[in-house]
Amino acid sequence: MRKVQTAVTTFDPPHSTNTVPTAINSAGWIVGRFNEAFGSPAHGFLRQSDGSFTIFDAPNAVNTYPQSINSAGKIVGSFDEGDPNSVHGFLRQTDGSFTVFDAPNATITSPVVINDAGWIAGTDSAGPNSVHGFLRRQDGGITVFDVPDSAGTSPTGITPAGEIVGVAFKAGFRGGGGFLRQRDGTITTFEVAGFDFTLSDAINPSREIAGSCTNVAGYPQCFIRHTDGSIITFVPPGSISSSSVGMTPAGQIVGYYYLGSLAGTSHGFLRQKDGTLNTFDASEALSTIPVAITPGGEIVGYTVGVGGWDRHGFILTKK
Repeated sequence: MRKVQTAVTTFDPPHSTNTVPTAINSAGWIVGRFNEAFGSPAHGFLRQSDGSFTIFDAPNAVNTYPQSINSAGKIVGSFDEGDPNSVHGFLRQTDGSFTVFDAPNATITSPVVINDAGWIAGTDSAGPNSVHGFLRRQDGGITVFDVPDSAGTSPTGITPAGEIVGVAFKAGFRGGGGFLRQRDGTITTFEVAGFDFTLSDAINPSREIAGSCTNVAGYPQCFIRHTDGSIITFVPPGSISSSSVGMTPAGQIVGYYYLGSLAGTSHGFLRQKDGTLNTFDASEALSTIPVAITPGGEIVGYTVGVGGWDRHGFILTKK
């Protein structure tokens, strides 16, 4: 495993003491959330490729949590008005206007991802142990769906064609497998053999799926599911825990791992299509947590200080 040479740009919105990017689009626009002080409300931010910031909050929001941005610059996420048990979804248009929406009968609506067609996938809930998937189409129509025989359905990614990947929880939420939902509603489930949890994290246009797998009493490692349904697992050499977070159309996978102890510092990794693993750090002293990668290979994430606070955004490009 080789340490890749990267150019690192760190960033924070004005007045932020805690910056958490969540997504980046093909133009290099980054969205996320930040806090001005410990325990203060969360606000949304959009960082454009020239480094300029736009700060925003959903209408009447106390806390705003952006999650995803598409190539056109449309942003989706969730917000609350002070009650964490009442959460709504939002779509922010490129002109700054908002559309607020809720899944049918839901008290919590949490959009997770938007594709370039404007289709939005996420989760909704009507109470304890109630977790369903939803798809919101560009016309505003919402379809709620569940993986058959699952205790809960949680989408994590969507292709340009509208295929959805995610996690289907088992009874008691003591395990779970991956799923792939086609546009016609057909669902295929899969699991990594020998593991209690198969956590699908990302899907590319070829329907390759990257994720993590773990046991109830174990540490996670990474997997990739190929389009033919075959699955391989991998771990950065020497790591005790590793997680995938994103994948490019070319099959590059980005994630992070720990060496020796989860109490130590985490490092980023980039796995090439041929299986070559490279490592990177956005900071020599702090943990590196990547969250997404562009088709061109730009990686966005954040560094973490001691205690999990004092987070700062970064974007990495190859030198």
